[in-house]
This record gives sequence, structure tokens and C-alpha cells, in this order.
Amino acid sequence: MLRHSARKRKLPFTLTVESFKKWCDETGYLEKRGNQPGDLTIDRINRNEGYHIWNIQTLTHEENSRQGVDNTPRDKRVDPIDPDNEPF
Repeated sequence: MLRHSARKRKLPFTLTVESFKKWCDETGYLEKRGNQPGDLTIDRINRNEGYHIWNIQTLTHEENSRQGVDNTPRDKRVDPIDPDNEPF
């Protein structure tokens, strides 16, 4: 799925099966992935970079949804619950 996403977005993809398995073990991703708000998704840390082991992290669906479809940089985002609050 990640490789497909990378191709669709025309982004580099350097993950290997071995490195991804190790990352999954370290993050608990496989046990906690799913489609509920608290389940884990895979997120690219730097949206301008591709899918590299150093550029992926887990986020819950809820956290990932807060990013919005425009992928606003994290330091520029406004909390939807309190728009007057500092970016989170």
C-alpha cells in the first residue's frame, strides 16, 4: 500500500521489507493499525520527502486527520477545537 501511495504521489520509496518489519516491531504498528480514530496510520514526517525509514512515523487516524488534505506543515497548523490557540 505504501509503495502504491508513493508511486501515485511520484515520491521516492526506499523502504525494504527488512527495515519495515523492524520498524513495525519497534512501533507496534501491525498490532495497532486499523480504521478507528485511535488506530495507527503511517505518516511521512517531512511531507516533501518520500517513503524512507527515517521519514515515517505512526500517527493515530485522529491525529492524521487533523493534518487535513492540504498537508499543512505541523508548525503552521491551527487546532480545530481552539483556533485562537498556538499552532500545534
